[in-house]
Amino acid sequence: MVPNLSSLLEAIIEIQPRAVIAVGGGFREPEAEALSKAGILHIGTATNLLEVKVLRAAGADAVVLQGSEA
Repeated sequence: MVPNLSSLLEAIIEIQPRAVIAVGGGFREPEAEALSKAGILHIGTATNLLEVKVLRAAGADAVVLQGSEA
């Protein structure tokens, strides 16, 4: 959905926010690792168990559960 995720990630790391909240599942392993190395918390949203498992595998610092299945 993001045309150039690498540029967006570089901008996030340059700005150095305390945390980033990603909707639609969140960041995957490479992006989450880059955020972690930069000291930025990665928070993802999940609407079902599969999305929670993906976020857990990516090392999300927190997960926001939403929807009826959550």
